Amino acid sequence: MANAGNGSAHPMITAVIFDLDGLLADTEKHHWRAYRDALKAHGAVLAESDYVEHWVRAGKGIGEWVAQQGLSLDPLALRAHKWSPTGKPVAP
Repeated sequence: MANAGNGSAHPMITAVIFDLDGLLADTEKHHWRAYRDALKAHGAVLAESDYVEHWVRAGKGIGEWVAQQGLSLDPLALRAHKWSPTGKPVAP
């Protein structure tokens, strides 16, 4: 590894890789399942086709989806549930 040329023992970062979903790893199905499970815990249903249309094609998020569905769910709480390592609801 190269260093900054200033005698520093810390390596210089020479490259950064950004993974736009599907380039290196296709994780959309995992995101859909996580939101599906979070919404199911609140009695709401998210079909895979609805996820693809809303999130992937339209580029919208959970806040817009909740509003479009007329649900009184907290998008931040749903996001927290989605990212919970236990898959159980957590406080945002």
